[in-house]
Amino acid sequence: MQLVTIGAIMHSSVEILNLILEVFMRAFLVGLLVIVMALVLYGIGILLLPLLFVMGLFLRLVLGLIVLLLAIWLIGKVTLFLIDVPKKKEDKQV
Repeated sequence: MQLVTIGAIMHSSVEILNLILEVFMRAFLVGLLVIVMALVLYGIGILLLPLLFVMGLFLRLVLGLIVLLLAIWLIGKVTLFLIDVPKKKEDKQV
């Protein structure tokens, strides 16, 4: 029969307590880290909001310019097509 002393019981209970605290603290620190990172991302988002507004305005202007250039090109293409249609008819008749 093995003799168990109070010191051995205390030592094993301290190890169990340390293990529980280690697991609890790890979970606590991970949870705290997640909350801090969420707040950091939130702060970055708030700070970048004016930049996003400016980028949206710039994108709107660039897309408007591209549509304008496309419309001018299309009008020129249609005009050249309409000028060429009577010329082709005259070439067929002659």
